[in-house]
Amino acid sequence: MRLLAVDDDPIILDLLNEIIRSTTSYEVAVASNAQEALDLIDRGAGETFDCFLLDIQMPGMSGIELCREIRTRQEYRFAPILMLTAMAEKHYVDGAYSAGANDYITKPFEVTEINRRLTLAQTRATQLREEAARALQSDTPERYGILERIHIFDVDNVVDYVAMENYLPSLPKHSLLGSAALGIQIRGIEDIHENTSGFEFAGVIEDVAEAISDSLRDFQCLISYAGNGTFVTVIENQSLPARHVLADNVNLRLQKLGTHLSLPGQRPVRVICGDLVRLMHPTTERIQEALFQATASALQVANDTERNLEKFWFMGQVAQ
Repeated sequence: MRLLAVDDDPIILDLLNEIIRSTTSYEVAVASNAQEALDLIDRGAGETFDCFLLDIQMPGMSGIELCREIRTRQEYRFAPILMLTAMAEKHYVDGAYSAGANDYITKPFEVTEINRRLTLAQTRATQLREEAARALQSDTPERYGILERIHIFDVDNVVDYVAMENYLPSLPKHSLLGSAALGIQIRGIEDIHENTSGFEFAGVIEDVAEAISDSLRDFQCLISYAGNGTFVTVIENQSLPARHVLADNVNLRLQKLGTHLSLPGQRPVRVICGDLVRLMHPTTERIQEALFQATASALQVANDTERNLEKFWFMGQVAQ
C-alpha cells in the first residue's frame, strides 16, 4: 500500500512518516505542497497511490483544491483522502467533504486515531472499487439491491454515506448543534426498483441527487444517498427551507430533467420530505441514530402518502 502525505510543515511530515512506517505496512511518500504532490502523482510510471493525507493551508494551491484535483483523475475516484489539518472551522470542513474528502482529522492528532481512520477509509474504498469492477465485468448493467448505497459522482455537495457519517463528528460542536438532518424519499421506490434495469435504477438515483443538489444550491449543506430511495441532507437550522417547498422544487427539476422518460410507462418520479431531526449530540452513535431517524421518517411519510392515495382512488371508484 502506498500513501502520499502532503503538508508544508516538515516536522509534521517527519512525524507522519515515522508513525505510519512503524505501525502499518504502508509505503510512505511525502510532499511539501500541492504542486509537488501532483508531480509525484503524474510521474508515477504506472504506480498509483492507495491513500492520501492532506493538509489544508499550504502555499499556492490549498489542500481542498488539491483534493478536488485528485478526484478528477479516474484512477483516484475511490482512493481514500483524509484531511489532516489544524483548520476546525465549519467552512473548511464543508469545503473538504464537498471536494471529495472521506474523512477529516484535526491537529493535534493521536497515533491510534490516524491508523483507525486509515483502516476505515481503505475498507470503504475497497468496497466501492469491487462494486465498480463487477459492473464493468458484467455483460448487462448490474442490478442494484434496493438497499444498496449507490455511489454518486460529480454532483455538487453529494457525498458518500460513510463520508456523511464522518463529516458530522468533524463539525465544531456549535455548528453540529445548530444543524438538522432531513430525509428525502423517492415515492414508490419498490415499484421503480422492480421494473427497471440496474442502469435505469442508477439513473433515477443520480437524477434525484442532481435535482436535490440544484434545489439546495443556495443553502449550506451536504447530501448523501442512504439506500432504499432515501437521501439525507444535513443543513443549518437557520436556513432550513419549508419541506413542502423543497419537495416541490425537486419534483419540478425532475420533470425538467425528463427522468420519467426512461421508466416503463413513463411514470413520474416524485419525492417527499420527512420530519426534521435536530442534531443534539456530538457522539458518533447518536449522530448515526439521528441520520437513521431522518431517513426512516421520510420513508414513513412516503408510505403513508401512497396509502392515502390508494384509499382516495378506491373511495372514488366506489362512489361511482
